[in-house]
This record gives sequence, structure tokens and C-alpha cells, in this order.
Amino acid sequence: MEIKVQTYLDAVDTGQYQVQNFTADAADFAAQEMAANLRTMFDTFSAQVATGALVHSELTINDFKVELETGIINLPFANNNRVDNFYANLNQAVPVVVNLIVEAPNLNASAFHIDTLGPVDQIGDAMFEQMCVLVQAAWTTAQAPAEAPTTNE
Repeated sequence: MEIKVQTYLDAVDTGQYQVQNFTADAADFAAQEMAANLRTMFDTFSAQVATGALVHSELTINDFKVELETGIINLPFANNNRVDNFYANLNQAVPVVVNLIVEAPNLNASAFHIDTLGPVDQIGDAMFEQMCVLVQAAWTTAQAPAEAPTTNE
């Protein structure tokens, strides 16, 4: 699937994309339900993408968020105003990709991480498995106690 850069920018700016919101209990998510919760989110996202829609899907577990978005570069919809900086020709058609975004206070200094999983044309089990590995790693990092700042005495 391809989209013209300007068409993408206009669609995101005007909210012409599908939004899906899911929640999960932290204890269930941490136990054995992570893959089941992610599968529900991924399958719903995939079904919407198959219709040709741009999509933002979000799974919230307390202060830990997993998001899937269609994009044309590894920037979230929230940073749409920067996307055109990467293209000289806004009328060119470019592939639509799947971005995985994770947000959590203890994740890293910015509390944010984004990965491009691949083109929407390659949505399938391999992409789902890649997503699970990345989310599991982020969950483990985010759940670890924050390190106390060191002092030089």
C-alpha cells in the first residue's frame, strides 16, 4: 500500500484515520496475557489497515502504552508537522509502514520509543512476533525500579 506524502499529511492533520483503544490489567498483562492482549490489538489494527485506512491503535496498561500506527516514516501522528521535512516532493507516493510506539515513565530518558515493524503489505505473524519481543523488552525495562541518581561525594 502506498500513499502520497501530502495525502498522508492532510489525513493525519484532519483526523481522517481510525482510532482504536484497548486497556488491560497490569497483573494480567504481566502474567501470561501479554500475547493475548497484543494479538487482539494487532488483529483489529490489521483488519482496519486491510480496508486501506490509516490507523492509530492504543493499548493502555496503567502508565504503560503500546501503540500501533500507520505511517510513512518512523514518526508518530503526534509529530506529523515534522514529516514533510524528510520529503522533497510531497506529491510522491511512498509505502505505508507500521510503527510500534511504546511510552512509559521508566522506559528511558524520554519515556518514549518507536520502531518501524515494516510495510503494511507485510502484516502477518512474523510482524506480530517481532512486536511481542519488542513490547516484552520494553515492559521488562519499564517495570524495573528507577535507578537513584548517583552523587559524587
